Amino acid sequence: MHAGDRRKRPFQTIIPGFATRNGAPWMSFGVMGGDMQPQGQTQIVVDRVDYGLDIQAAGDSPRWHHEGSSQLMGEDPPELDIRGLLRLESGVPEASRRALAALGWPLGAPDGGFGRYECIGRRTSGADGFYGAASEMRADGIALAY
Repeated sequence: MHAGDRRKRPFQTIIPGFATRNGAPWMSFGVMGGDMQPQGQTQIVVDRVDYGLDIQAAGDSPRWHHEGSSQLMGEDPPELDIRGLLRLESGVPEASRRALAALGWPLGAPDGGFGRYECIGRRTSGADGFYGAASEMRADGIALAY
């Protein structure tokens, strides 16, 4: 980025994430993949908090990926619609796809850019807790714990 070009911002994605619940460690996690990192990590937190999924189910849930927008970051092609493009994984229900299209979202075909997730989660059981691990189907990782 040149100092004279004030319209551009550096793209920043910081992983991993660390979340607490009731003041105690809850999960350390990350979703790798450039601009998918903040989007994917948000989806993991929503899956855990709003849908009550465990760390493995949250990672295996279908994802969406938004690319492009009206924000000037120096990488959007000029012909891209101001709303950008929303890509949905194959597991997103057809009814959801139709509803998003009816709202005017330009939908794109899945391109495999939905990130790669790993997680260590803490669960409580009485006074003691235990840790679990998760790795997702999109990557070649494996979760092992003992």
